[in-house]
Amino acid sequence: MSAGLALMMIGLAAIEAIGWCGAFVFAYNRTFARLHESKVKKLVAFAMLPAGCLVGLACAWIWHWRIGGALNGVGIALAAATMRHAIRQRRIEAIDAKRTKITRSRLRPGADIAWGALGLIETIVLRIASPVNRPTALRLRTYRVCVPDLPAEFEGYRILHMTDFHIHRTLTGEYYRSSVDAANALAPDLILLGGDYITKTPHIPRIHEMLAGLRAKDGVLAIRGNHDFWTKPDEVAKELSRIGARVLTNECAAITRGESELRIVGLECPYIPLSHREMVVLLTEGRPHLALVHTPDAFPVARELGASVALAGHTHGGQVRLPYFGTTLSSTTMGAGFAYGSSRLGRMLCITSAGVGSFVPLRFLCPPEMILLELAR
Repeated sequence: MSAGLALMMIGLAAIEAIGWCGAFVFAYNRTFARLHESKVKKLVAFAMLPAGCLVGLACAWIWHWRIGGALNGVGIALAAATMRHAIRQRRIEAIDAKRTKITRSRLRPGADIAWGALGLIETIVLRIASPVNRPTALRLRTYRVCVPDLPAEFEGYRILHMTDFHIHRTLTGEYYRSSVDAANALAPDLILLGGDYITKTPHIPRIHEMLAGLRAKDGVLAIRGNHDFWTKPDEVAKELSRIGARVLTNECAAITRGESELRIVGLECPYIPLSHREMVVLLTEGRPHLALVHTPDAFPVARELGASVALAGHTHGGQVRLPYFGTTLSSTTMGAGFAYGSSRLGRMLCITSAGVGSFVPLRFLCPPEMILLELAR
């Protein structure tokens, strides 16, 4: 094989790999991502990108066969679509970078992975990824948010958003307790919890053990996420009540300052659908200033209610983010910009957190985080 032909095959293989990897990620986010957690789902997630690269290499290798031209055409078209998505996402993230301030949290020593709780495949993958894996490098992202009709009494009001703890055996209890200490050190006016407190049913009792120390001047508001509904949602709600949190099920809560109110709606849809009657009741009660949802897929409902700002989690920011291409496993159908960071849906500001925990402690270029909102008029 000549040098020129070899270079052409390498270039074609790279383009094909981008296209097929993009197609596999797109398909995963709309199928497997919505299924209950299982070993098969984890294996598919781990295998997608390597499989896309192998398919791209194979398509480039058979380019001179009769079937090769058709396969190459498909791969190149998929690569173009993947690149368009990546360029759009980069533009959105560039705007987000101007809105936010990032601070690293100093956690107590010993907050790390519980290796003895991992399966064989997870252990192998995480050992290989150890030099670049940062599953407990918790950070704080701060947004100063302008809310058009914010009462003067709430100027400078500070809200801490924490979500996707995924309390499980894979991250140590020391990490969760350190996260609570880091949250309390910020002395927020209000704490909002965005769901997915556990990964599996046996860990529900640990919610109280790990999160009981959370403190805020105006208390804690919470909603539940898909993992909570996949297990025993009523028991999760009881544990949240034990830590002093008020669970919002498609309803509003009002924080008062004198005669003024800060209205926050907690939406547990799509897991508990919001009926037309409930929507009418919420609309007649008055427009909420903020919406707390678990998944970005609920952003359109929050916009319909008239919220100025909506907070979500669920995506974990993808956990693995690639240079230039950004988020891979987004677990949302909302598209570029809604899987991580801030974007806009009409006039509503949408902020999606990478979350505090992870059901598999693998994070590359996507550290765990808390979100701090500083409200302004």
